Amino acid sequence: KELIRRFRQAVLNAAVTGKLTEGWRREHRGSVSAHGAFEEALSRRTERWPADLRTRKPRPPVHDVPDDLPEGWLWVSLDQIASCALGKMLDRQKHTTGSELPYLRNLNVQWDRIETGDLFTMYFRDEELLRYSVQSGDLLVCEGGEPGRAAVWDTTRDPMMYQKALHRVRLLCDASPRWLMYNLMRDAGSGHLEDYYTGSTIKHFTGRSLSGYSLRFPSPEEQYRIVSITDGLLQLADEIDTHVDSELGVLGALSGATLSKAFRGELIQEVVP
Repeated sequence: KELIRRFRQAVLNAAVTGKLTEGWRREHRGSVSAHGAFEEALSRRTERWPADLRTRKPRPPVHDVPDDLPEGWLWVSLDQIASCALGKMLDRQKHTTGSELPYLRNLNVQWDRIETGDLFTMYFRDEELLRYSVQSGDLLVCEGGEPGRAAVWDTTRDPMMYQKALHRVRLLCDASPRWLMYNLMRDAGSGHLEDYYTGSTIKHFTGRSLSGYSLRFPSPEEQYRIVSITDGLLQLADEIDTHVDSELGVLGALSGATLSKAFRGELIQEVVP
């Protein structure tokens, strides 16, 4: 089980540092760069953000540029490539009008999966529908609980809303939301994500901290290639993990049966003629 955990972390580390696609970059040397997608995000920022925020400069990365940044990659903050927003605060006494709609909360968002079997509902006014809805390709990030835990909403179920316990991250350029998720997953596993938390006892991943989250940013083509490879390797790890759990269950049952026989003296009867 520990080897599987270490394998997953090694895969994520190789993914976000570009080691999984070293050969691919050699084949495409000089022809693939992240600058185009980065400039696209900055231009769309002025188109999509509210008027009072358009003039605000995006927050730069809060950490220094790493020395091992692969060729064609950029060091960016999430604020530079995506829009981030918290969901609606639940107040059943105040929110009694509008459309009663399902919403996602912290417990619905697990690592790389969103569970919709126990959705709650609350009221949303017409003018809130666009602000607090999620669409396919949005990354949902937990603000508390296990701060940074994230999954991509990749279905077309409509409408689906979200609560204030979650951040909605919407990319402003052609990029992979799963790439962002894998960066968060890797930094959570290494402990690096804790550098962004606030609070001493109860940890929170605030909107300001999330917007300053720093990550390596390759071209969209390389992102999708890395995500495809990573998906396959982590699926393999999940299959092995499931098999190990099954075998451990068999071993546990066998151990219990063996101990029962031992206490009853049946083991000696089977060994000694």
